[in-house]
Amino acid sequence: MAMLQARQASSQLADFASLSPEMQAAILAGPSLPPPPGVQPNFDNPPNSNQACLIVVSIFLVIVVTAMSLRIYARIRNLHLSDWFAFGSLAVFIAWAYFLYSLAHFPGLFVHQWDIRLGQLKDFLYPAFIVSILYGTSLALIKTAIIVEWLRIFNPNGTRNMFFWTCHITMWVNIAFLVTAIVLINTAFTPREGIWDVTIPAVKHVNTRASNLFSSVFNLIVDLAILCLPQRIIWTLRMPRSRKIGVSIIFATGVIACGTAIARLAVTVDHLTNPDATYSFATLGLISLGEGVCAFLVFCIPALPKAVGSLYPKSLGLALRSWASSSLHWLRRPSATGDASRSDSQEKPVGAYIQMDNPNRMSLTQFESAGSSAAPLGRNKK
Repeated sequence: MAMLQARQASSQLADFASLSPEMQAAILAGPSLPPPPGVQPNFDNPPNSNQACLIVVSIFLVIVVTAMSLRIYARIRNLHLSDWFAFGSLAVFIAWAYFLYSLAHFPGLFVHQWDIRLGQLKDFLYPAFIVSILYGTSLALIKTAIIVEWLRIFNPNGTRNMFFWTCHITMWVNIAFLVTAIVLINTAFTPREGIWDVTIPAVKHVNTRASNLFSSVFNLIVDLAILCLPQRIIWTLRMPRSRKIGVSIIFATGVIACGTAIARLAVTVDHLTNPDATYSFATLGLISLGEGVCAFLVFCIPALPKAVGSLYPKSLGLALRSWASSSLHWLRRPSATGDASRSDSQEKPVGAYIQMDNPNRMSLTQFESAGSSAAPLGRNKK
């Protein structure tokens, strides 16, 4: 994205290779974007917001690593396929943050393009190119993890219903989009080095403006799907309204993710129309990283009450774990997710449920006979 803006701003370099060495050196030593009238380029110590950006990136890293650590602590003996997708996304997320750190080191974040020499512009464009790939990869992996987790929770027996097919269609379209986006990014210009080196004559093959805008819209659509998928099932369960609200809130963290996706879409539109690519990219980079943080929270928050309840004092721990267990156990039973028609041999073992969500090792029979007044499980009749 930033590569396209910088190349358009430096379109006068079309005949750069034909210039004399002296003229090439003079151009490379000059600003990579003409400054506004009355503004003098500052190459040595340009104004920036590096410190504030480094703090934000560090906070985002701490949030993601902490959330994932708590989830692993709660599920260490019961890891699932979704967790391995999340581990892969976490590794990519850390690399993503590293390249943002490198941009803060040089040329800086929120630095105007006219304060960067043309010869040094590729030191910004190459990390920005890598960041765009890491962004798509990390989000695709964590969203795949979320959908796989939703399938495990809300459709444990794999019933081929609307929820099953909607999840699978969303997941595979998301993966296909990632592969397509990576191919388009890497083949946008020929030769490939022309993506980050504006002094190389390059042929453009991809409408990068349209593809970047579509990418933002697509991610927003996937976020909305992830938000809505569990809510439909939760609100058709036979359980007290207060408990429905509690479970719904656990799985409604996606509202924040949708908010950041909308913000990123707005920032993307601004970036695509802003010739000062190095400055506008900083806002886009931070919003995108925040979008990744929200996706990790959507994945991790359902497991946090159990983890936090194990770490804090006994009274608070019992309260948190009891609340999480009483809310989520409705979703563990096949009859609550539309799988009651399956035979007992196909249902989840009760022991697996006890290990995951019942810290006191109380069986479901004992739990219900101890005074639970919950209504019978299953979908509401229409």
